[in-house]
Amino acid sequence: MATLSSVSERMIISHVAKILNNMGLSYTPAASQQPIDFRQVGGILNIEIKKADNSNIMLNDTLPKKGVFYICFLDCKKTPFITFFEGSSLSQDSNWTDEYLSNIHYLKDTYGRGKNAKQLNGRISCYVRPNFSATLKGVEHDPRFETYNLTD
Repeated sequence: MATLSSVSERMIISHVAKILNNMGLSYTPAASQQPIDFRQVGGILNIEIKKADNSNIMLNDTLPKKGVFYICFLDCKKTPFITFFEGSSLSQDSNWTDEYLSNIHYLKDTYGRGKNAKQLNGRISCYVRPNFSATLKGVEHDPRFETYNLTD
C-alpha cells in the first residue's frame, strides 16, 4: 500500500472522481491548473483537493472563498491527517489580502498588461501574480476544521 507521502495530488483527485462517479454524483471537473477541482458536485457543491507533505498547502493565485469546500491530505512528519473545511474559514482571519490583491492589480496594470506595458522599453517583460499558501498547523484544535488522524 502506498504511503500518503508517495501519492500525488493528481492521484488523490483521480480517486475522489471515482468515488463521486460510484456515488452517481454529477460534477464538472476543472481543466488542468484551474481552481476548484470538482464544480457543482450533485448540482450544489464545489470541492478543491489539496495535498502536502507538511502542514502548508499551496493555493497559488486563488484565495479560498465561501462556497468552496476543501479536502486536504497532509503528511506531517509522523502524523498524516485529512481535514475538511469551507474556504472562507481559512481566509477570514487574513484581512490584508484585499489590499495585497489591489497592489498586485496595480503592478499588473503598470508593468504587465495594457497600454502601460506596451510603452515599456527593452526586451524584458513581466507578469506579476499572487502566490498564496496557507498553514494548517493546529487545525485539529479549531472547530471550523473537521480533522482526522489517518494513523488511528
